[in-house]
Amino acid sequence: MGHPSGVGPEVVVRALCERELKAGFKVAVFGDAGVLSFVADKVGCLSIFERLKKSGKIGAVEVSTLKEKDSRPGEPSEAGSLAQVNYIKEAVNWILKGKISSIATAPISKAGMISAGYKFPGHTELLAALTGSRNVAMMFAGPKLKVILATIHVPLVDVPKLLNTELVLKKIRLAARAMNGLYGIKNPRIGVSALNPHGGEEGRMGVEESGVITPAVEIARSEHMDVSGPFPADTLFYRMICGEFDLVVAMYHDQAMIPVKTMGFGKHINLTIGLPFIRTSPDHGTAFDLAPDFCANPLGMSRAIEEAAKLSARFPGGDIWKT
Repeated sequence: MGHPSGVGPEVVVRALCERELKAGFKVAVFGDAGVLSFVADKVGCLSIFERLKKSGKIGAVEVSTLKEKDSRPGEPSEAGSLAQVNYIKEAVNWILKGKISSIATAPISKAGMISAGYKFPGHTELLAALTGSRNVAMMFAGPKLKVILATIHVPLVDVPKLLNTELVLKKIRLAARAMNGLYGIKNPRIGVSALNPHGGEEGRMGVEESGVITPAVEIARSEHMDVSGPFPADTLFYRMICGEFDLVVAMYHDQAMIPVKTMGFGKHINLTIGLPFIRTSPDHGTAFDLAPDFCANPLGMSRAIEEAAKLSARFPGGDIWKT
């Protein structure tokens, strides 16, 4: 359900009530039944929501019973920030027991998670810890862009310190396996971005290209992957849009997210690559400022739910990341 005071409950309710669920397609919402009913009433679809629950197409897994003061839209509370993590933990518990097949997560507050005592900067790192997954990546997938991030939620100043050849190589391997196992592209064309402007200008604007990224590309090519780069990021995404690459490996968060969100806000989904199950989410945050207005667009959440179901049907299992 996401953070109870953000737009998560709204986009979940709207996604389930405003878009017809596919036949045989069932959704369990991990969260707070009181919050979900309150939001459904506010957006005018409480009767539809209740009918869907009675029909068995959707269910509400009661993880929290928050007081009204702890779940006010736009006013994040300590109790709500703790609850958002418990929703994720319970969903992971269910999936590891085989009771559900995939997870689509609504937005959480990263600051709230940390203040609640969980020292993770986001969903990706939390899910990796809960499942013991040591090699994971954040991937964004849409109609024209697919991109994997080498580093995720870290300050920009720390990115050069974190980048090393082994890390970049691991992300390239994950990219190839994701495209093969999830999208059926056996030998995907992968473009790797540079870190520095103009690809480092032969060392005049940085040495990460020659010292870190190029060696990773060369090793990947020796493993028979169709990988090239590093290319300047200011042209690489355009080249992908024109059809030259199937996927891009970007070096840091905003290098990837600016083109992704510019190309179509709400049209891309976030995939956590490297987990033993499929996990998706929309490409936006909690939007606490919008939550009190009940005007959130559910398109991203709808796509995340639909893609979670579709990809889990073809997911060959966690061993895909080890082969």
